[in-house]
Amino acid sequence: AAQSSREDGRRTDNPALDALRRNATYDKYFKMVSFGVPVSAVGQKMQQDYIPPDVATIWSRVTDKRRHAPVTLSGADMDRVIACFGEATSSFSQRLQTNAGQKKPQKIHSALDSRRANNIHIGLSRFKAAAGGPSALVAAVRDGRLDVLTPDVLHTLAEIGPTPVEVKRYSNFRGAKLDDAERFLVDMATVPRVQEKIHVLLFVQQYPALIDQLNERLRVLSLYR
Repeated sequence: AAQSSREDGRRTDNPALDALRRNATYDKYFKMVSFGVPVSAVGQKMQQDYIPPDVATIWSRVTDKRRHAPVTLSGADMDRVIACFGEATSSFSQRLQTNAGQKKPQKIHSALDSRRANNIHIGLSRFKAAAGGPSALVAAVRDGRLDVLTPDVLHTLAEIGPTPVEVKRYSNFRGAKLDDAERFLVDMATVPRVQEKIHVLLFVQQYPALIDQLNERLRVLSLYR
């Protein structure tokens, strides 16, 4: 009973250390530590002394069934085993690095209603094949490049371009991360009088066809004179 009480008094939160204290083979080493002998010197002494493997181990099984039973480890114990003996694979290391470098995605706030945003996304999808994408078309509107701005493109820009209210809202916009629809409106709002410019460019593109139509009508009218 005294021996049991003595062991309970020396019990710690480390199961492995408690198992060593219950092994009489290690008593002298614990005494050396208690007398102030450096831990490194005690470790060297333990290496010099030969201890049979069946005595040195802290693992013991009472029955053959328990000897072959799986060892159940807590999450903390498993982390310690992995830290001491685990060998990280390249994929695991890359996954750890990726997870460490990942940040929570920034929530996107939109001032557009879903229908308006959806229409702009559909319009922008037509420009994916264009060189430079939507940003290049915004620059083409700013520079009046009719070689890039075909009538079909200008019709689409007139439909999805910013309204006067949206121009006021997104001019000099400084804010959180934007989705593609609002980013397009912000870029378009930097073009002075953007809607007027789009309609003027569209008129210029259609002017030859309009002249041909007027000439044809004049020709038809002349037949009835």
